[in-house]
Amino acid sequence: MAYKYSSRKDQAIYGLSIEDVKFSFELPDDVPIGKGVSVALKMKNTTYQRRTIKGKMTGMIGFYTGIPCKDLKEEVFEIIVDPRQGE
Repeated sequence: MAYKYSSRKDQAIYGLSIEDVKFSFELPDDVPIGKGVSVALKMKNTTYQRRTIKGKMTGMIGFYTGIPCKDLKEEVFEIIVDPRQGE
């Protein structure tokens, strides 16, 4: 679903037949207004080779209707994940 908002949605990077790195988010169940929030992106390399992962996470504020209204924070990262390990 998130790929619909990606800056690379027109490129052929989605629907790849091999998933050698698995991703998951750790999100809070509830975020009270005016309080801080932490989000974690977990990555697991399922191959026997080292992988370099480059990415950008953007947190945004949205209306209750789901329409985004403002970027809250943006973080660019590059992480090396060893074979059969997670970050």
